[in-house]
Amino acid sequence: MGHFIPFMFTKYLQDAFKVPLVIQLTDDEECMWKNFSVEECKRLARENAKDIIACGFDISKTFIFQDFNYVGGAFYENMVRISKCVTYNKVVGIFGFSGEDHIGKISFPSVQAAPSFTSSFAHLFHGNNNIRCLIPCAIDLLSILLSYHMCPDICQLYNFYICRILTFR
Repeated sequence: MGHFIPFMFTKYLQDAFKVPLVIQLTDDEECMWKNFSVEECKRLARENAKDIIACGFDISKTFIFQDFNYVGGAFYENMVRISKCVTYNKVVGIFGFSGEDHIGKISFPSVQAAPSFTSSFAHLFHGNNNIRCLIPCAIDLLSILLSYHMCPDICQLYNFYICRILTFR
């Protein structure tokens, strides 16, 4: 139920403003933090997608993707841009990583932050890289909230709009 409220509000925004919607299914995050197999994470993401689709989003304006199946091209280029802008010390300071964490956790914030830039989805936005981004999410999605603390520096460097986050308790 906690994640249903942000999705219903997002549906309201899409209906009211006729805006495109991009939904990232972070199947790789489950693999990194919960030590599930890649196959199990992909299966869980497909199940989550069914629940999201059931919210009734406008299918002509909605793009849902799984990281394992989508990361590459322009999306990966933005991941590299983000990675080059964020120091190891900044990531450790934001996320509290220790020397015992594997490199997958340390590099994941760039995957989490890349969808906030429309240039990650050239096939959707056709080169229009300055569309504002609003991210409605449940308060328990700490990784999303922390990932976007990195974005203002990146936005300034690449002349992108700074994304905004709207959290629900």
